[in-house]
Amino acid sequence: MAGHGEAYGGADLVSIDVAPPVRRESFPGAALQSAREAMGESLRDVSRHTRIPERHLEAIERADYRVFHAALYAVGFARTYARHVGLTEPWIAEAVRAHYLAERLPERDAAPGLESRAIQSAVPAILAAVLSICAVLILVGWLLRMWG
Repeated sequence: MAGHGEAYGGADLVSIDVAPPVRRESFPGAALQSAREAMGESLRDVSRHTRIPERHLEAIERADYRVFHAALYAVGFARTYARHVGLTEPWIAEAVRAHYLAERLPERDAAPGLESRAIQSAVPAILAAVLSICAVLILVGWLLRMWG
């Protein structure tokens, strides 16, 4: 039982319940690397075939997503890599997205109030532009009607 001492060879041992360490095999990059190696391909081979820069493939295999400006790039490249080596794309995409976000959350928490450019949406800017154009067209139409 956790927290209870047990006698072992004259020593009093305490067992503690802890979560098992996360194995590297649980990372999507390790699965991609294993599949690539099983095919007998190098990172350069995959890079040539997929047109993904070799440094990005290396980053995906190491689960180091800091080189990507947005999750979209990490997920897209990983999906293409998965397709090339014959792995299930949706699983790889979701796993990379989860790892990417988990890696980025501490950065956001460290600076509250600052949002990552990757997270910001372009929708408000597009909406403002469309509304401005509509307002100008209405004003021009009204002026033409008044003076025409």
